[in-house]
Amino acid sequence: MIQTKLDTRSQAAVAATTCLLVLYICMTTIGNSFVCLALYRNRRLWTVTNLYVLALAIGDIFIATVVFPFSVIASVLREWPFNHNFAQFHGYITYVWGGVSIYILVLTAINRYFCVVRPQRYHFLFTKKKAVISIVFVVIFTLASGLLATFTLPVIYIWHPNSLYCSSNSTTNRNENIMCFSFLGFYVTLPMSFISYCYNNVFIAVRRHNNAVVPSLQSNPSNASNRAEEIRTSRVLFAAVVGFSICWLPTNIIGVLNKGLHLPLPPFAFTIYPMFAFASSWINPIIYGVMNRAMRKEVLKMLGSRKETA
Repeated sequence: MIQTKLDTRSQAAVAATTCLLVLYICMTTIGNSFVCLALYRNRRLWTVTNLYVLALAIGDIFIATVVFPFSVIASVLREWPFNHNFAQFHGYITYVWGGVSIYILVLTAINRYFCVVRPQRYHFLFTKKKAVISIVFVVIFTLASGLLATFTLPVIYIWHPNSLYCSSNSTTNRNENIMCFSFLGFYVTLPMSFISYCYNNVFIAVRRHNNAVVPSLQSNPSNASNRAEEIRTSRVLFAAVVGFSICWLPTNIIGVLNKGLHLPLPPFAFTIYPMFAFASSWINPIIYGVMNRAMRKEVLKMLGSRKETA
């Protein structure tokens, strides 16, 4: 039997949320495809740091093409038309996407820490091969921890029409509490602690760099230029972290209130938080396009060549 939540949405709410999700699919696919194409076309963009950017882009394209379309179909039909096993995949992979994304941002924060704060060890610790290995490890770790939680508690994913995805449900309040606070610990508190520590030290180093920039320019202009470029890259990646955190903050708050404290919430609360979380799939290309000059230049070149072709 396929378990689902009762769809109590109005026709206006169905139309609005469905159209918004379709817009998200288009923005995510187009924006992240431009990021991937820019990296493919310009080999100078093939840095260790941009491998993490590429991994985020691929993950967002995956969720937009493999998960979101089925949410659109279920939203239009106002029921989950697929089987129980696919509902488990749909819900599980949505949580995995969020976990992989946050831990790749942790990897970028550690990368920025060593690049700016401990540059003497950077080239030893960060090579393209090691970056790929670290990304694969994050994916495997997130998949494994998700499966462990799913089968241990156990967790059942049920279509929730207000949230537009198959959300996790457990059999008892105790298991709900374990699931909620384990998620907050492993996928919020722990990664954000790493990110905060790394970027705090990066910005302290940036302040010191700014204080010494004039004599550095006089003695070694090329070294100062490289240093300034790394600082700009750190700011772009930090902006991506801020954007991601803002998008997922409502999810964390609603999760604690609903699954942790078991407080009754109005239906619109379950519509707002996934819309914010899903927005994290398209916000990164905008940040890179606005703040990363090299990426922006490459994207504009692609758009210019298309206009010429047309």
